Amino acid sequence: AKYIEENDMDMVIVTITENPKSTAKAYGQDFYDYNTFGTNSTHDGVLLLIDMQNRRVEMITTGAAIKMYNDNRIDWILDDVFEYVPKGQYFEAAKAFVDSASAYASRGYPTSSGGEPKLKGMDKLRALPWPGILIFAVISTAIVIGVLIYNCKMVRKAVSSRQYLVKDSVKINLIKETFLGTSVHKSARVQSSSGGGGSSTSSGSSGTSHGGGGRSF
Repeated sequence: AKYIEENDMDMVIVTITENPKSTAKAYGQDFYDYNTFGTNSTHDGVLLLIDMQNRRVEMITTGAAIKMYNDNRIDWILDDVFEYVPKGQYFEAAKAFVDSASAYASRGYPTSSGGEPKLKGMDKLRALPWPGILIFAVISTAIVIGVLIYNCKMVRKAVSSRQYLVKDSVKINLIKETFLGTSVHKSARVQSSSGGGGSSTSSGSSGTSHGGGGRSF
């Protein structure tokens, strides 16, 4: 509910023991579409399906969520989910999905240039309550400040430039380079498909376009 309110996108988690569809992706897409999930006219939202029959996890994105979760973000969210799925810890996997999807949504939409770093330490953030995080941050900051103050007191004013130079630490070598010529080779630049602009898409039986990705376990 917090995710839906903060991001104006729906969030659905589905677990099934039998799948009448041809694939887990097909089931997830149709479940989302025919149960009228999604916010706004573009049915914005994200779905996580754990298919026990096919031993498959699928993340389905729709509307604005397609742009919010590009291929990189989907892979990283599934990384967090798969910390638990192979162990049979499905509740923890669902919680990891909520936390990870929320964390990446809080960053906003990814840029088209890509280069976004993967979030780390998701498990630590989930396990440690926020008061504990605050106390830990205060103590860590106090220690760092104390060390800096101590180091500043140990510094003495320099009276000579020689104090900055370690004896015999500087050696100067003369290197001669001769220019012989130049050669240019051209090749087409391959555009990355995992930057901003959303994930790869496909359509369910309703014709609605979806993004997403999945893994077997």
